[in-house]
Parts: sequence; C-alpha cells; structure tokens
Amino acid sequence: MSDRFSEYANLGLDPNGSPLDRIANCRKAAEAYCKWAATGPFPEKVEGNLSRMINHLFKKEIIQEKDKALLDVIRMYASSQMHDNDSGSDKEFISQSLDL
Repeated sequence: MSDRFSEYANLGLDPNGSPLDRIANCRKAAEAYCKWAATGPFPEKVEGNLSRMINHLFKKEIIQEKDKALLDVIRMYASSQMHDNDSGSDKEFISQSLDL
C-alpha cells in the first residue's frame, strides 16, 4: 500500500483532528488508493477526478463492486463537505458521516 494512502488514512481516523479535515483526508486517502490500485496511468480525462478514477478501476475490473461502493461513499460525503452549501447543519452531517 502506498505511503500517501497510509498517511491520509491515519489523518482521517485521528480523533483529535477537526471533522472537516478528517473527511478531506479520507477523500485524499481514497484518491491515493485509486492511484495505487491502477495498473498504469489514468487517461487524461480521468486523472484528478475521483468519481472517474473509481469508475475506471471498476470497468477495468481492478476493484470489485463492494470496493467501488465504499469509495463512492467516501467521495459523496467528502465532496459535499468540500463545497459551500447551506443545506442543514455541517456539524451534524460531518458527525454522521464519521460514524459510518
């Protein structure tokens, strides 16, 4: 496993980190995992887009459906927290997502 994945995964699991930082680090860990799992470089349209990286790995049968589902959960929860939105309480949403 890559050092970047381990670093970001540990930061994402750190109970002393801020919830928003923990979510962002989980997303970075997911990106690092996808780059580690890839058998070669991603196509230009895929590189840097977590959703496309996940789908590319799944279509190439590098990851299984359950792995895709878990990566998509991280992507969805982290994406909504990395963008400014006015729907609901951020603290409540982040707490719920960290309890998965």
